[in-house]
Amino acid sequence: MNEDIASYLGFTLDQLKAELQSGKSLATIATEHGKSETDLVNFIVTKEKAFLDTALKNGKITQDQYNKLLSNLEARVKEMVEKVHPVKNPKP
Repeated sequence: MNEDIASYLGFTLDQLKAELQSGKSLATIATEHGKSETDLVNFIVTKEKAFLDTALKNGKITQDQYNKLLSNLEARVKEMVEKVHPVKNPKP
């Protein structure tokens, strides 16, 4: 999923990781690069829903599991997008 997010934001995966490691949330990164938090959340929710749809279709999860995962998907994604990652200091 991180590669999809990086691509959506116009980054390489390494660039996205560097932005996150600098202490920014995905929401902040998105808005700094012309995307809204809402659009990013919708993008991730759409990708995750497609993944869940495939898992259900292929019997990897039950309908009950699918319903539970889908019921709070947007809230979980929003929380993830707003989470600030701790700054990683390079070793001296």
